[in-house]
Amino acid sequence: MNEKFTPGPWNTEYSYRKDWYEIYGDEGMIMIAAAFNCQHKLDRANAALIAAAPDMYEALEWAYRVHGDHGGPLGLGAAMAAALKKATRRIK
Repeated sequence: MNEKFTPGPWNTEYSYRKDWYEIYGDEGMIMIAAAFNCQHKLDRANAALIAAAPDMYEALEWAYRVHGDHGGPLGLGAAMAAALKKATRRIK
């Protein structure tokens, strides 16, 4: 991976004071993101998805290393490569 990101695991915590979900790195010192849109069920789901990102990236990277170059059904290797590229692209 070319880009660096805060290592996982990431955790979520609800901030009653700010009324949003916060996503923190493992040490709890670095806030990675806040999820809020006035629909608490969506906030919780978005925060959980963001917090799972490092684990999902690691699993996808492993699956691509093991299976991605073999083509696979329905262009699965290409889909995995595209998702990994999207996750590591530079933000302008």
